[in-house]
Amino acid sequence: MNTGLPPLPISHAVKYPLGMMTSVVNFLAWRSFARVLGRMLPVGQIIRADCARPVSSDVISMYDAPFPSKRFRAGAAVWPTLVPISPVDTGSVATACRAATAYLRDECQ
Repeated sequence: MNTGLPPLPISHAVKYPLGMMTSVVNFLAWRSFARVLGRMLPVGQIIRADCARPVSSDVISMYDAPFPSKRFRAGAAVWPTLVPISPVDTGSVATACRAATAYLRDECQ
């Protein structure tokens, strides 16, 4: 999974640089957007909105290609809700992220 490994719960993000705080706010907005829209999620438009520079329609169509209809968007819609955002989150993704964070902290100094 392509996720970040925040060093602390999101509630502590105010202690970090503005860039990290902006990322946290954007992620939470995306998570809420996905939860509300479900399979109607406009995948390519989300990519376009999150890019710092303009993205061509050809590139956006490549992001949309794996999701030709709402039937194919179930995974894209649920994925943001699987990313752990609290120390009390459970499940295999949360467990894997905690293990990765511990490994990087302990073994990669």
